[in-house]
Amino acid sequence: MGGMGQFIYMKDHIYRDLTLEFLSTLHVEVTSGAQCQEGYISFYLQGQFYEMNLSAFNEIFGFLPSLDVTT
Repeated sequence: MGGMGQFIYMKDHIYRDLTLEFLSTLHVEVTSGAQCQEGYISFYLQGQFYEMNLSAFNEIFGFLPSLDVTT
């Protein structure tokens, strides 16, 4: 297993090089939607480019489905 699959299954909490690569290449585009679910996210991990819709990304990493933290 490699690429994003390898990153998802990592158990340790500190991966400096991967974190820096991810954050330095991160691009998020919210196109519309009250819950901020519509749009896409793109980034590089281990030199590989990834792009997916926001709702899939939020589900994979267990993030809230909305940027609205007041509800």
